Amino acid sequence: MTNLILEREWKTIDYELFENKPDSAPFSEDIIKRRELLLIAQCLLSDYRAAKILKDKETIGGLYRATMDLYSDWGHYDAIKKNYSQSEAGKRYFIKMYETAVANNDRKMINFCKSVFDAYNHFGINGHILRPNGKRKRT
Repeated sequence: MTNLILEREWKTIDYELFENKPDSAPFSEDIIKRRELLLIAQCLLSDYRAAKILKDKETIGGLYRATMDLYSDWGHYDAIKKNYSQSEAGKRYFIKMYETAVANNDRKMINFCKSVFDAYNHFGINGHILRPNGKRKRT
């Protein structure tokens, strides 16, 4: 179960936005993209707080943690994004996460990744990258 301590998470985002900001503008594209993740994280925290159903909280909490993990480990993903567009890198990241979850028989993470793949299919994003769980893309 993903249980976020909202006050702590808000403080982390506030620190990153207002205290740990770049020294001077104009900012590079890399800095802008990384800081966009903080805006996404803010939206996810708001959605998490407003969610009434436990399953929704778990899904949103998982997306929030994945977003903050990506923000925290940006240097590692910087190398990946040179080879793939960001959405492709994101889908490949979830494919690796799914494969690890299958190897560990982690049903909760497997279901979470399947939900992410369903979202990619629903919106028709990166259909050329096949999802690993055998479901066909929506046409």
